[in-house]
Amino acid sequence: MATSHTSEAFTRKRAFARKLTAASFATALATTLTLSLSGGFSPAYATAAPEAPASESAAAESAAPETGAAEAAELAVVVNEVESNGDDTDWVEFGNPSGQAVDLTGYIFTDNEPTKAGHTYVLPEGSVVPSNGFFVLDQAQGSTPGFDFGLGKDDSVNLYAPPAEGESVEDAIAKDPVLTYSWTSHAAITYGRCPDFTGEMIDTFASTKGAANQCEEPPAEPSESADPSDPSTPAPLSPSAWPGGQTVKPLHDADEARGDWSGLFWEAAGAFGSDKPYLWVAENGNGTLLRLDGTEANRGAELQTFTLKYADGTGTPDAEAVTRAAGAPNSIFVGTERDNSKKGTSRPSVLAFTTPSIDDADGELKAAKEWNLAPDFPGLGANSGIEGLTWVPDSWLVENKIHDDSTGKPYDPSAYPAHHGGVFAVGIEGTGHVYLYVLNEDGGFQRIADIETGLDVVAEVLFDAHRSQLWAICDDACEGRIAVLTPEAGADTASETHAATDADKKVSARSATTQSADDAAVELAVSQVLNRPSETQNYANEGFAIADMSQCKDGALPVFYADDNNTDDVSLREGTLTTKCPTEQPPVEEAPSEDAPSEAPSNPAPSSPAPSTPVPDNAAVTTPGSGSTDAGANTGGGDLARTGADVNSWMMLAAAAMLVGGALTLALRRKHGRATR
Repeated sequence: MATSHTSEAFTRKRAFARKLTAASFATALATTLTLSLSGGFSPAYATAAPEAPASESAAAESAAPETGAAEAAELAVVVNEVESNGDDTDWVEFGNPSGQAVDLTGYIFTDNEPTKAGHTYVLPEGSVVPSNGFFVLDQAQGSTPGFDFGLGKDDSVNLYAPPAEGESVEDAIAKDPVLTYSWTSHAAITYGRCPDFTGEMIDTFASTKGAANQCEEPPAEPSESADPSDPSTPAPLSPSAWPGGQTVKPLHDADEARGDWSGLFWEAAGAFGSDKPYLWVAENGNGTLLRLDGTEANRGAELQTFTLKYADGTGTPDAEAVTRAAGAPNSIFVGTERDNSKKGTSRPSVLAFTTPSIDDADGELKAAKEWNLAPDFPGLGANSGIEGLTWVPDSWLVENKIHDDSTGKPYDPSAYPAHHGGVFAVGIEGTGHVYLYVLNEDGGFQRIADIETGLDVVAEVLFDAHRSQLWAICDDACEGRIAVLTPEAGADTASETHAATDADKKVSARSATTQSADDAAVELAVSQVLNRPSETQNYANEGFAIADMSQCKDGALPVFYADDNNTDDVSLREGTLTTKCPTEQPPVEEAPSEDAPSEAPSNPAPSSPAPSTPVPDNAAVTTPGSGSTDAGANTGGGDLARTGADVNSWMMLAAAAMLVGGALTLALRRKHGRATR
């Protein structure tokens, strides 16, 4: 029985999608402990279904399949529910509508890669699906047994009959599976049969592991509205339209072998000694780092690919994010969730590698340093860790007096050992928060801020020194929205975003930390939420980057999206951000012609120097930290909202031009008068 399913993106379900918090992990752990203490724990467990109507029971009893190693045609079991939502607690539920228990001991469970090492699991003794009930097979968790591979976005579950006498597991999986179910994207919640046992697989409305499926939307629970008198209660933020082009275009042919692309980092020409722009990509499936061409003529072309390893040369880092830092010009930093060779164990680490030269051949890169942040995230799921990483210079934090949670005062870099001249903003998928970390060069670390984004998932983070903003990007779990974080007390800074419209000024920002009034520390807060471009699909964009201003053209700046789902066989797309491009120097006024009078006009124009290059609109506003540019910070893009240009300079120039024009006219009239006398 082969079925396939493509998930519908129901808006009302997205709030449930991939909300991978420590609390959810704790719930799963509590379930495990309960089963263990009851004496019946195994990598799977069975439950009986509610009593079926008499007609259904009669039909089930008439089927009466055999137990044990039944032939494929006689196996009464069905795939009844599947959880595949991006975490490391996947599971599959088998349902048995018959009147007899079915023993699956010895059957072989796999995903869509049965021949890949570690992707087969032989069901142990006692794997029995009760009559009119359910049997759940779990993913392994630490020392808890189960299948030791995840169920991916575009994947399947397959059940093969046990090997015949004299056959191996390899022989058995070379045959057709007795049960199979496939899907093309992660479930918003779960995929389940509606009705149980016999219906089609659909998006369910609740996860019902080991119980009857939730096939209808449950009644909405009364919600508590925000209390306007309580300043600690944030008001909801209304998303604004994407301030740029509403379409995107692929940056490579669909037949190119790509996929699992996650983090992005734009390296401007001249930064870190580079002779042209590059786009760095973190790929999480095989743990690789790619350098792409950033020039307009060849943008997106792969130049180099490096396989990442931990410092001891082992493992497969689940590379999810990449950034560079001006304070460490010879290094490139990669954010990881886990070691893919040990998928069940959380390892939320930042790895530092020596940046390869553009002339280096492809090969392995061993980490020079690792900061494993696991002690700060107890209970975090193995696939719920670091998804975003960006470097923020000390100068910006100091000028904005960003609050340091560890000291209760404005951030002071001198309080820490050498730390790359800045802090790292780390986006954690499972909590939906962004955390600021000081990563000491000696291997130590200190968290200085825990920033609430209001997003279900943080898939990427980006610090933009040009706009003095920190962006938190969500993927398809919350429709590709972006939360723009700014210093809460910096009114001028906040005015640079579209949040400064009359409508958005009524919105209360979500506070990130507790402000210290005594020390005048400044909070980071969400000042605006941006929608994805309106004419694009809800891609699984786990990477986002903005090009620098040298790439600005026709009032638009390139932005880049990495689609981890490789939708339509495309992993990298380009869009635009509307901005004010730098203008060329205006033409210098030509010298008077030979016909111009030699004498000075009666009302000479005041002398003034030649006009300089006009100041772009986006440079007219001075924001904290914008006085200097750091190579490791993204400096792309004009402001999301445009301010006035240097009006006085242009008015003086216009006045001078009018005076010169009047003088020329008067001179010509005098000359004409002398010629006709």
